[in-house]
Amino acid sequence: MNKIKSLKDLSAYLQQKYEVSLFTRVFSGWIVLSFLISFNSFLGKGYLSQNSPLPCFPHFQSCKDWFSLINLIPLPFSYLESVFFTLLFALMVLASYFLYRKKYAYVHYIIGALFAVKLFLVGMNYGIGNFDYYDLAMTFVFLLYPAGRNLLKLTFVFLYFLSSTIKIHEGWILGTYFSTLYYGLPLIPLTLIPVATNIVILSQMIGCWFLLHKNEKVATYFAYFFIAFHLYSTILVGYRYPITSLLSLLVLFLVKDGIKKEERRDRDFSLAKKTLPLYLFFTLLFSGQMVAILIPGDQKLTLEGNNYGLYMFEANHQCVSRIKDGVSGQESAQASYDSRNRCDPYLYLVSLQKKYCQGGVATSSLSWTFDHSINGEPYKRIVDTKNLCALVYKPFTHNTWIDSSEETVTIAKAYKNLTMSGSSGDTNPIEKDGYLFASFLSKSVPATKTALQLILERHIGALKEIYWLFWALTLISMIFILLRNSYKK
Repeated sequence: MNKIKSLKDLSAYLQQKYEVSLFTRVFSGWIVLSFLISFNSFLGKGYLSQNSPLPCFPHFQSCKDWFSLINLIPLPFSYLESVFFTLLFALMVLASYFLYRKKYAYVHYIIGALFAVKLFLVGMNYGIGNFDYYDLAMTFVFLLYPAGRNLLKLTFVFLYFLSSTIKIHEGWILGTYFSTLYYGLPLIPLTLIPVATNIVILSQMIGCWFLLHKNEKVATYFAYFFIAFHLYSTILVGYRYPITSLLSLLVLFLVKDGIKKEERRDRDFSLAKKTLPLYLFFTLLFSGQMVAILIPGDQKLTLEGNNYGLYMFEANHQCVSRIKDGVSGQESAQASYDSRNRCDPYLYLVSLQKKYCQGGVATSSLSWTFDHSINGEPYKRIVDTKNLCALVYKPFTHNTWIDSSEETVTIAKAYKNLTMSGSSGDTNPIEKDGYLFASFLSKSVPATKTALQLILERHIGALKEIYWLFWALTLISMIFILLRNSYKK
């Protein structure tokens, strides 16, 4: 069907695409499952409320005003939220029923509605979960190309490639992200951690493109490699991300029974009128990933621009935030509770200003210090201000009140941290060696480097440049192949 002029034409087109493609039906089921998992994790968190525990994105800090209409609904918020997510659950059940009844156009419409709701919730809650970016990107491309198996493959690989950018950092090249964890990297000897982390960097930067190799044996081999990688990562991150990645790998690269020849026609991913929306979307994803990279300073330390691109699993964070009232002399402190707590100054700033800087109370005497350690390096005082309430956060440029210079004041040595699965969640700090730490670090030991890490550290500048060169050459090569194939067309 070349032209779609009405909803009826669209329904007929979708019905045809689903009918000829086992992949399209299977992938629809995966998407519905991903919505079920993510919405279940949102339930009870208050993300629909103006009092959501998560703030708006820095570029739209008044977004919660959009929720004011909720107050017009004559239900307590707790019931309202439950009713809302129950309706979403009903839609997912209905989508499953329509899949069974082969009413595929209706399935597509429901997926579109669920996508819009999830995009709204993620866009209105900064830090809601980076795993959801994968789901949203894959779903968006699926909505555009319901039978575009190869275009979805390309999207999945491109997300892998983007995720490699967050690993071009000391924490991954030296492996200190994991060697500074109290229990290290599971099943990997301490001395081999840098070998393992550099294999991951290269696999996500270069190896992922072999998933698109014309030789199916080569593509299948790399699919098995990434499946093994995600199964292993479950030890550290739990089920949420592996469910997204593993099922995508299985459906996209390993499910072959019943696949029709017409699904292979986009093998060359040529740039054409049909695929232009996909590459415009890739440009948007790429631009979001570059925000944090282009802001001066150590992005892992300042977290500026962090949530505009993929950011998961990038560093071992520890931080202590302290507030002092210059008039009363009262102090309060809070410590992070595990290595995956991002210690984002923006999150702390919004929370503190919401607590202390509203209601017309004189607050000019509130001072704030924020000390941050990444990957076992000493704590650095990246924020030291005498007036918390006067601070303004800029979303796309460096905030001068966050110190990211080489001369940043070092406050205290760091101790080996814990992963989320092993932490107590206790944010009440205790004093140790004259400094405040999270209470569960009371029996921990200082982080040290192995002989291999010390050797790599001496050449870290050159190693990062080499990795960025590989990254740039890989990107240029893929663009060249795309343009060459397009020209041949």
